[in-house]
Amino acid sequence: MIYALIYIIDVMLGLYATAVLLRFLLQWTRASFYNPLAQAIVRLTSPLLLPLRRLIPGWRGKPAVMMMTSEPAVGPYSFAPVMVTS
Repeated sequence: MIYALIYIIDVMLGLYATAVLLRFLLQWTRASFYNPLAQAIVRLTSPLLLPLRRLIPGWRGKPAVMMMTSEPAVGPYSFAPVMVTS
């Protein structure tokens, strides 16, 4: 039972981290935020990021909070090649 709860929490945090990373990428590429999917991502991530953006200033016109919060979501080994054995 406890492992199921831990798994659900882990999945939810992973999905939220992915949404933060998507928001960072959308802002970095200057994508249009009139898209309903982009608006949903902004609404989902705003409660956590807006208080942090008030405390931490931007860097070169980019929000520094987005860079700091999206780094753990990417991780050092997420783009490592995967070996497939048959």
